[in-house]
Amino acid sequence: MTQHATPLLLSADNTVEELLRIPLADNGVGVGYDEAFLEKLLFQHPSALPIREIDAAYSRPLPICTQLSTRVGALDVLYVTPEGRLVIVEAKLWRNPEARRKVVAQIIDYAAELARWTYIDLEREVAKRLGVSSNTLFSLVRSKYPDLDEAEFVDNVSRSLRQGRFLLLICGDGIREELTSISEFLDRCTNLDMTFGLVELAIFDTADRRRLVLPRVLAKTVTIRRQVLRIENSNYSVLEEAEAEEPEPPLSADQVVYVQFWRDVEKAMVLDDGNQPPITIARAPNTSLRMPSPSAWVTLDFLKNPRLIRVFLAFNRGEPGDSFYNRLATERDEIETELPAGVTWESKDGRHRVAISSPYSDLSDEKERQRAIGWFSLTANQFVNAFRPRLARYLAEL
Repeated sequence: MTQHATPLLLSADNTVEELLRIPLADNGVGVGYDEAFLEKLLFQHPSALPIREIDAAYSRPLPICTQLSTRVGALDVLYVTPEGRLVIVEAKLWRNPEARRKVVAQIIDYAAELARWTYIDLEREVAKRLGVSSNTLFSLVRSKYPDLDEAEFVDNVSRSLRQGRFLLLICGDGIREELTSISEFLDRCTNLDMTFGLVELAIFDTADRRRLVLPRVLAKTVTIRRQVLRIENSNYSVLEEAEAEEPEPPLSADQVVYVQFWRDVEKAMVLDDGNQPPITIARAPNTSLRMPSPSAWVTLDFLKNPRLIRVFLAFNRGEPGDSFYNRLATERDEIETELPAGVTWESKDGRHRVAISSPYSDLSDEKERQRAIGWFSLTANQFVNAFRPRLARYLAEL
């Protein structure tokens, strides 16, 4: 494991003192730092975070609250910059180290949950946590930056939430060596538009019992760009956000129907896999579930001619999509016992797909609409159960 060199403390008369590192644990000499200590320290002193070394776009973070409640748990510390960018910190000690997937998955879960929030949702939960009235978020930032424009700030925070644009930091002591390689894992397991940093906080004792806190960056990622799935007739492609981002026009009558339909599907869908993010609420007759690799996804859609509702697993052209599909094909017999009857396997012109469909009549009929919602919910969960763990295993073995 990499270690800090021994810091030297120089006094006014040039006397040199070598500082002894203190483990953040009960070490028998009355030092008992814990994660709550780290959380409080970082909340009160955000300047201790070496954010500029990780991503300067998130510099000037202002602490908002600790233990912000979300549907997937309470995140440790939340900051926001005057530019409306959000920073999430998870304080973690390694006395009983957790598997790296669990630790990283936890902070990604927080980010994925916040990416579903609106500004109003964030404002409400912050106000609840702080026990104050509304308009808390802007008021906290304006107290530091009085010339800040409220409308611009709200728009920027809303955009950060909508695009999943966050800085995620895991901060702790005694971080295990294998965690410094997690940037590759993050590239594989998420399509949020995020930056990640791993920060070690070392504490050193001085002769007069003062203590020096020395942060350093152990690992960081480049920004992980969000990817967008585009489906046009029978052609599928994954676009970078810059290619896909366009101003959103007002919803048409058909789009209102699609949005409500997918919202109802999301509400009805019970996913057995706790790590599976929910479907995207789309304004089109198709939506998707993310898989562990952005090169694979599960699509839910309905066609008008012929009238079919479908769920299918699809892949990008080339690698690693080819390898994923070929490995799944070797487990085809076992996989088909986990899926409903009638699944088809298609591989043509470099495109691979595992699909199932069901006819429908008229979704304006409430009984037929509820049947379709139930079919999508059940079938999508079966696809996630069958394919997500296998794709995660293949990905880890690449």
